[in-house]
Amino acid sequence: MSYNVVGSRITDVGVLNAGTLLPNIEQSPFHQLDFVAGYAPTEHLKINLKCKNLLFQTQRYRMGDFVERTVRPGASFQLGLEYSY
Repeated sequence: MSYNVVGSRITDVGVLNAGTLLPNIEQSPFHQLDFVAGYAPTEHLKINLKCKNLLFQTQRYRMGDFVERTVRPGASFQLGLEYSY
């Protein structure tokens, strides 16, 4: 198991537009839980499983108090089979 937190960070720098200052766009903190496992049933065969973002947390990007966009990346799963001789 792997737990990761990405803190608040600036993704786009604010600009001056027609005399109005647009604030920076910041990504809100994002929590991610991953799972990685491997199993070798024989000397030559190995099975791997990777599961990412098991918390299904939404990523929010804010411009001041305004939510500029919301991203729902979902979870991803990967199954691998390795054979060596």
